[in-house]
Amino acid sequence: MVPRNDRPLAPVAADRVRRFREHVVKALREARALKSAATHWPPQPTGFAATVATVACGLCKGSCCRHGADDAYLDGHTMARVRSDMPELDAGGVVRLYLKRVPSVAYEDSCIFHGSDGCTLERSLRAEG
Repeated sequence: MVPRNDRPLAPVAADRVRRFREHVVKALREARALKSAATHWPPQPTGFAATVATVACGLCKGSCCRHGADDAYLDGHTMARVRSDMPELDAGGVVRLYLKRVPSVAYEDSCIFHGSDGCTLERSLRAEG
């Protein structure tokens, strides 16, 4: 049995975007304080594993994403990885990178990036886990 998201889509309110921006700034500050080296994402699954992951995600329609709220599970470790992977971006560039990916319409009571076609963040920008 796969859980399923049945929430409606709604415009993403400006206050959600503001809360998300504040969270990213906080996570970037946490990233600076981390002593450990940033990790890199493993490659995308391929073959049967990729098929299973895609089908399962499509069936639940983001039920698993509902707890992402306005922070999208992002933390200092994620920001350290993104900064390491994209050294050409300063902190402001990272904030803009994420803000550009917030959809205009997202599922109510779910992750801010949970748009009508799924997650609007490419895998390399998502939180780990």
